[in-house]
Amino acid sequence: MKRRAAALTTLQAHIGYTFLDVELLETALTHASHANESKTYVVTNERMEFLGDAVLSFLVAERLYRERVRSSEGELTRMRASAVNKRTLAEVARALDLGSVLRLGKGAREAGTHRLDSAVANAFEALLGAAYLDGGLDACRLILTRSFNPAVVPDEVWNGTKDAKTMLQESVQARLRMHPSYTVIEWPEAGGSFLVEVRVHDRTLGQGSGLSKAEAEQAAALEALRGLEP
Repeated sequence: MKRRAAALTTLQAHIGYTFLDVELLETALTHASHANESKTYVVTNERMEFLGDAVLSFLVAERLYRERVRSSEGELTRMRASAVNKRTLAEVARALDLGSVLRLGKGAREAGTHRLDSAVANAFEALLGAAYLDGGLDACRLILTRSFNPAVVPDEVWNGTKDAKTMLQESVQARLRMHPSYTVIEWPEAGGSFLVEVRVHDRTLGQGSGLSKAEAEQAAALEALRGLEP
């Protein structure tokens, strides 16, 4: 117990926020596998992850809106997608060493679940959800300011240098060794929009519309990135 308490104290020092209710923090760090192996009812971090995802999206949008005063809506959307990408969140989580304090079932720990992008990225979102419940948006802002530092989240991410199509291609190639393909499924009538679908093999990843084919492809890639699990 002392060892666990010390680990949580260290984590709170790293994120720059001390929880009033440490049980919220414990819940944020409780993976479903821990609950599955427990003999008693245990609340997992899945609901907090849902809340934290929304909080993260809002705070990143707020920061970009204030800092990127000359950026268009489309550019801001691309930057936000880059900043809240699961791979980016996993890097942030690893910098905080969340994997070491994540409560897992014995089987999941032995299988290395604490090293997976999905597990640690989800834990970081849950952490934000817990912070919101404990201290509101100000607490979450403190955590983001500390954890989304330039050493972990480079300017390339905030600037949205990589467009959605490039990010999607890199993600799909890294995991599946395949290339996404784009197909126009609706051609515009006068003044209308293109509707484009992006697929990998026989799986549809997303759809998007735009006044040009290129714009619609970017929108489809962005939708795919939002739903793509790492």
